Amino acid sequence: GPDGRNDIAARYLHSYNATSSGGAMIVGTNSGGGQNTVGEVDQHLRWGKFGVEGLTAGSVGPGAGGGAEEISTFYADRNLTSALQASEVSNNFIAPDGYFPNTGFKGLTFIEDYTDTWRHGVWRNFDIGGGYTSWMTMEGGRYLDGVMASASIETRSDIHLEFDYTSDYQLGTNDNTLGVNLIYGATNRFRQFGLQASTGETGGVHSTFIAPTGSLRLFQGFDLTYAGGIQNRAGVTQQHIVTVNYQLSPTRSVGGRIVVNNADTNVYLFYHNSGGKGTEYFIIFGD
Repeated sequence: GPDGRNDIAARYLHSYNATSSGGAMIVGTNSGGGQNTVGEVDQHLRWGKFGVEGLTAGSVGPGAGGGAEEISTFYADRNLTSALQASEVSNNFIAPDGYFPNTGFKGLTFIEDYTDTWRHGVWRNFDIGGGYTSWMTMEGGRYLDGVMASASIETRSDIHLEFDYTSDYQLGTNDNTLGVNLIYGATNRFRQFGLQASTGETGGVHSTFIAPTGSLRLFQGFDLTYAGGIQNRAGVTQQHIVTVNYQLSPTRSVGGRIVVNNADTNVYLFYHNSGGKGTEYFIIFGD
């Protein structure tokens, strides 16, 4: 690349049958900061409603040398899904071209979810689920312990109502939050309005968060969307985003966006031609 960095990624996948497969991957990075290579092998096996998946990976390079392993089992039918996962990621597992927000842990995660639908009546479907995570540091200390639960229901008139609860401990801080999410027009992106709110303790500090959203098609091809967020956590911070988009054709659109982030405002215009044959291009003009 122009900054002297070169990356390579290669993937091999083999299907044993319609429901099982195995593969391997290698990702390499070479830049001014040194060379890093990650190798990975994975297996995905399913017999009817039951399945097993596993992977193992290793990294080499400056400061690297650690590995990551994961094995999970799951059961899934029309209504019920159950999953148990065991993970271990070493402290010096480094993957510059991958996203690993947590390293230096080993532990278990369990998830249970039940969903159902109704063909007639006021209600359309509902979902209820929860999970539990217990991770330790590689030295055996406490890393993360937490539970989460959620329940949602949708009406035949396209209203979605959801409640969420999270309580966990992570590396010395506690989170306990309760949230609610209400959406009118849940499956209609051309006329949808929502409000998400949560309150509780995040990082050991009391926090309240409110996020209104809205999308509206004013006339054929012309869409207006809004997304906002207001958080009160040791002070009030907020962000508001308004986007206007006009679809010239199935592959071409023109529009603009205004972003207000506390006292700062950003405005830009855009044009893109993508999703069809030939060269795709995007033009952005503004701050």
